[in-house]
Amino acid sequence: MPRRLAAPEPSWPPSPARPAPFSLNIPRTPAPLRDPQCLTLDCCGLGRLVEVAFNTLAIAWWVAGAVTLTSYAQDAPAQGESYRNAVIALSWVAAVMFMVMLIANTLLV
Repeated sequence: MPRRLAAPEPSWPPSPARPAPFSLNIPRTPAPLRDPQCLTLDCCGLGRLVEVAFNTLAIAWWVAGAVTLTSYAQDAPAQGESYRNAVIALSWVAAVMFMVMLIANTLLV
């Protein structure tokens, strides 16, 4: 009659005397690094506030640029006026789009 082998001991869950076989004994990482959401643009729950701050700065940037372009376009020669008007219009459109995003993010906060 063939000899039966003894069943191996269950390896999971590991006992305190016997650590898990895949343990690397790496020290615990800080809480923000353990949570993958904190490594994304969510910023540990502050993502909307960061977006609101960014949109506010972007609005200021594009409005300043659009005002500058509009004021200097008044004194420019007529050659290439359609291209110049397109750049000015796109600057104002960018400012308005960031304003829409700011309003949306403010309502979602």
